[in-house]
Amino acid sequence: MKNYLSAVLGYYGSTEDVPLFPGDIEVPERPSPDHDWDGEGWVLNPARGKESAKARLAAAVQAHLDGQALQLGYDSIFTAVTYATEPAVPKFQREGLALRTWRSLVWAACYQILADVDSGARIAPTEAEVIGLLPTFQLEA
Repeated sequence: MKNYLSAVLGYYGSTEDVPLFPGDIEVPERPSPDHDWDGEGWVLNPARGKESAKARLAAAVQAHLDGQALQLGYDSIFTAVTYATEPAVPKFQREGLALRTWRSLVWAACYQILADVDSGARIAPTEAEVIGLLPTFQLEA
């Protein structure tokens, strides 16, 4: 497969030995969606890279929150926290309150990490690193 850059299609891959449109140029494979073609090669677009990293980290944090709720038998953190104000089943209310509190602490920590990445105070952590930086869940007995 060859990769081309086109004024018509943008970046595309083709099994053809010739480009689809006149003027399309053959280019090496794009390293990541965070790279742009500068006319001579692929260069990292810092703004796009930062946004991509932020979205990736936020998705990892959301999955971490949902994962904890799943361990307690809920289908997501969203539904689990609805039990925080429901006194009919004390166990569910206790878990809902604990998960709601933890969710707030987790997002506050995540937003601080993302702000530090934005300001240049730190590089973007990996998904595993960001999870390690977050508060741990505590369920009071």
